[in-house]
Amino acid sequence: MRGVRYVFLPVMIALSVEDYVCGRLMEKHRENERKRRMYMLISVISNLSVLIFFKYTNFFVSNFCALFGIKGVSVNIILPIGVSFNTFQSISYAIDVYRGTTRCEPSYYNYLCYTTLFPQIIAGPIVRYVTVEDELEDHSITLDNLSVGLRRFIVGLGKKC
Repeated sequence: MRGVRYVFLPVMIALSVEDYVCGRLMEKHRENERKRRMYMLISVISNLSVLIFFKYTNFFVSNFCALFGIKGVSVNIILPIGVSFNTFQSISYAIDVYRGTTRCEPSYYNYLCYTTLFPQIIAGPIVRYVTVEDELEDHSITLDNLSVGLRRFIVGLGKKC
């Protein structure tokens, strides 16, 4: 059971690389509507495919077997934590870049920060890239910022407890 924690990491990394590259290609082909649409669709379809596989394979296999009286077939696909959030963050980003609402993020690191924005995962709705792109670019770590962040974290943790 120990290794299970990291089993999904290659899937999530591959998906994030694919989404990032699609975003860059949409930006590169800004004038070619057909290519932009193709890259956007690749991103959306791959994200939805991963989500559907992890969320619904158990459901479809068990219902198919029950419908046709097949016994002894069992799948137990574990749902990775945050797969829905990550999927919809990535789709939101791809659609925004496709529409021209935002520019493609040049930094893969900043893109990963956006799609895996942990506080947002547990706090609420999908945040559009446009909303956080300035914060991703201008993030300086100072002693004052660190102390303010730790204080907020401790107060929030106290309220949760």
